Amino acid sequence: MPSALHHLSLKQKLILFSLVPLLMMSFFILTRMHGLINESHSAKHNHLAVQTTVQITELLYQLQNEYGLSTNQLPADNALVAQQQATSNAFNTLLNSKPLAHLSEALDPNSIEASQMNALLDAITLTGHRLANARQTLASETQSPFTDRYSQLHTQLLQLIQQLQLQTNEISQSRAYTDLLNLLMVQELAVKERSAINHLLLSDSLNLNDYRTIGSFMYEYGRAVMHASNAAISDRKSLLQNLQDSPENQRILQISQQIEQQTRISALAQNINANLGYGGLMGSFQDYLLKGDNVSLQNLIARWRRFIST
Repeated sequence: MPSALHHLSLKQKLILFSLVPLLMMSFFILTRMHGLINESHSAKHNHLAVQTTVQITELLYQLQNEYGLSTNQLPADNALVAQQQATSNAFNTLLNSKPLAHLSEALDPNSIEASQMNALLDAITLTGHRLANARQTLASETQSPFTDRYSQLHTQLLQLIQQLQLQTNEISQSRAYTDLLNLLMVQELAVKERSAINHLLLSDSLNLNDYRTIGSFMYEYGRAVMHASNAAISDRKSLLQNLQDSPENQRILQISQQIEQQTRISALAQNINANLGYGGLMGSFQDYLLKGDNVSLQNLIARWRRFIST
């Protein structure tokens, strides 16, 4: 190498030595350009994911509105019919959206992510069509087909958001997805709790099982709020707290507390009626009057102790 350099002119030597920093600079420039291209692709993907997430949450909102109206109104009610149309429009908007199509096209067709995404979209499409057919059962006494399809579609939409969360490399966006999923679960339980309360208030008769159902929703809702608050970052914690402190939510909380108190009263009354009526204390007392033996007396005393302990 030194002998070869000796045969070069000074100009050639200067040109040769200047190539080294130029090559190094070119390498760093190409590396930076590659990083910027990846960041651009990632930003574009995240933007499409956010647009799709907005459409999913809009469908969930319309779907929950329909659920609330379906459990408390007649199938031919104008408000319910309009809401069903709004839900169908949001459903079609999501499935035919360009951001969702671009997200699917960006995935490697042979990857597990693409397979899971396509399978989930097919399942959502099928459930949406079945939900439309299940709306016809609202005129019957049972709403189980509609409720089952509603719950199934709601779960699948949350799974779709989870799929989008797994596709992002941004930590902040992944945390935002986690907070969103927690808030959507709180929102879903709030919808079911309020629908159960409305159903109870509009009912002509009181059923203890309805009180217990509401109590179960209240418990799950409280746990979901606590979990969302503990998992959320500071600014979203304050937002969640503001929602909890709103006058509307406080009013619902008062109604829930009254229902919880009524549940205890109803359970106590039912227990007293079971121990006091025939087959209970009155039956044992009548049996003692007819027989007057020690066995019937002991049964009467045992019934009495059981009654006063309720």
